[in-house]
Formats: sequence, C-alpha cells, structure tokens
Amino acid sequence: MLGFSLATGAIALIAWLAALPVAFVTGATYGVGAAVGALLGPPLAVALFPISLHGLNLLTTRLGALAFAMLGTSDTAQKLQETEARVERQEVKAERAEQSRRELIVNVSHELRTPAASIRGHVESLLLAVDGVR
Repeated sequence: MLGFSLATGAIALIAWLAALPVAFVTGATYGVGAAVGALLGPPLAVALFPISLHGLNLLTTRLGALAFAMLGTSDTAQKLQETEARVERQEVKAERAEQSRRELIVNVSHELRTPAASIRGHVESLLLAVDGVR
C-alpha cells in the first residue's frame, strides 16, 4: 500500500511540474502554480517542462514494468513460450536422429565392406590358383 501511495504521489508531483510551465505561459494567475511560477520566474518554469516530462516518462516506464511483473505473462505469451520450447526440443531430437542415421550408414558400409573384401580376397586367390593349374 505504501508503494501505491508513493507512486500516486510521484505521478501527481510530476504532473503538477509538467503543468506548471503551461500554466505560467498561458498566464494563469491563480493557485499554487501561479505562486510557484512567480517565485521561479519564466526561464526556470519553462525549463522544468522537459525535465518533468522526462520524469513522467521514466515513472510510467517503471510502473509498466511493475504491472507486468505483478500480472505476469499473458496466456498468448505463455503459449508462445511453450511452443518455442517444444520446437527447440523437436529440433534437438531431429538433430540426434540425423546423427544416428549418419552413424548407422557409416557402420553398415564398414560392416558390408569388411566381409566383401575378405570374400574378394578368397575369390582372387582361387582364381590365381585356377590360373596356375592351367
């Protein structure tokens, strides 16, 4: 509750500071704005305007971040995060499957070449033996 009171007071102060130069330039001659405007003088009253707008921008940014933190993410953002996580898991799974496929091809080709080379060697030796008999 204290945070809310402080935020509300800060908003009121910054809004008042933002309105002060406008009231002074338009010639408002009543209330606290006229008294402070007369006290500060025209240059300082006008110089407060951009400073107060910057403060108001900073405050609203902070309040927006606070509201986002308190309210959490929306259902759409949460679904998007879940979908992105699912896609990432599927990509990892697909990469592992591709790696397994490559390993299988290498292993199968090696296993097929080894006996084929052995059989070829035996066939060549048999052919040499047959050529030697003739």
